[in-house]
Order: sequence, then structure tokens, then C-alpha cells
Amino acid sequence: MYDYLTSAKTVEDILASSTKIESKRTIPSDNEFTFENGIKTWVGSLFVDIVDSSSLFKSANEDTARIMRAFCSEIIRVDCKIKLDT
Repeated sequence: MYDYLTSAKTVEDILASSTKIESKRTIPSDNEFTFENGIKTWVGSLFVDIVDSSSLFKSANEDTARIMRAFCSEIIRVDCKIKLDT
């Protein structure tokens, strides 16, 4: 079960820490992240919305599954293309 009080304490500890923050030009690999370091870099985010998705998901039929499969396929393709171009 999620304990928001423990999480709040963790966030407060991180904000109050004297951890040295390193600047990086790219996002480091997973094995470079520890509980003792800090990394500053630029990241981006893409939010894509399916128009009228609330009503779309009310019926879990094959058409809905195909629409989601096509949507996910293209989002992954866009993400891969962005990574390759950078």
C-alpha cells in the first residue's frame, strides 16, 4: 500500500540534501542513477490525446482493440524516430 507520509519525507529529504548535481548533455543510462547523486539534463514530453476516448473505451470490442493497437504502434514509431534523429 502506498504510504504518502513516507513519500513526503523522502521528497523533503531529497530537497534538503547537499547532493552534488552534475550537468549532462544526454539522459544517462539507468546504471548511472543512484540514491546518492543528482543529474540535471533537458528532457521532453509528448502528450497525445485520442478525441472522445472516454466514449471509445465504454465498449471493449474488437474495433476498440484495433484502434488502440494502431494508436500505440504509431506513438512508438514517433518515439523511435525522435530518438534516432537526436
